[in-house]
Amino acid sequence: MLTDLLIRNWRYLPARLWRKIVLGLDPERLAVFTLDDGSRFECSLKDSTGRLLTLNALETTERGFVRQRLQPGDTFVDVGANRGLYSVVAARRVGPAGRVLAFEPSPREINYLKRNLGHNQLANVTVVAAAVGAQAGRADLLVAADGGLNSLARTEHPEQVAQSTQPVDVSALDDYLAEHSVGRVHFMKIDVEGAEAEVLRGAAGLLTGPHPPIILCEFCDATAAGFGSSGHALYQAFESYGFALHALSPTASGAVELVPAPPQPHYELENLVAIHV
Repeated sequence: MLTDLLIRNWRYLPARLWRKIVLGLDPERLAVFTLDDGSRFECSLKDSTGRLLTLNALETTERGFVRQRLQPGDTFVDVGANRGLYSVVAARRVGPAGRVLAFEPSPREINYLKRNLGHNQLANVTVVAAAVGAQAGRADLLVAADGGLNSLARTEHPEQVAQSTQPVDVSALDDYLAEHSVGRVHFMKIDVEGAEAEVLRGAAGLLTGPHPPIILCEFCDATAAGFGSSGHALYQAFESYGFALHALSPTASGAVELVPAPPQPHYELENLVAIHV
């Protein structure tokens, strides 16, 4: 088929043109991308993940930092794993001696996540079918047309178009780690469309313990507003647990450096790294 030919030869066409042609021929098309580290990642071309991967513009610096800081044997916790982009990258980096805990409440996204683990033959990832919050329980997940905008609340993000709501389990991270005898957590990624501060509340023991993890976290006022919060409030929450916030800065050598990130009055969308001090 013509679409299959285009998929196999996508690098030979300008990215935007390739995506437009393929979607015109097959609007429901899935594509498997090869990431910088050699991982294979499948996603829909319709949503923001597919669009940004087509342009090679999906958090490349953040993923590079994850690879840079993780070591074989480490434990990585992916809160809001979605389709598994960070879970796949982290699992390859920590290797068979390490482990990844991937928390994702949406059955639709879990299906993608498991497919991506299969594409990469990764057996060191535990998929936890739950959201993460301040306390264990149940909640309604708003399932958006773009899976990257699923949330436990209706947010102010202009592209969050609700398709349905689904009741899901909610875990508190401290409870889960204790119940499953998880030892040291070395790195954690949090991207939960506005509920980031709730995740911190349920992880107070981890954050104030003897070995707090490095945390990569999304700051976005539009999504935080759905929970009556803001990016600035999230910044203050990290500070209250003894963390300093940093921005990521790629260097000419390919390494990623941390740059102090002072608090801002407004956060449109930014990923910051929290380091305990």
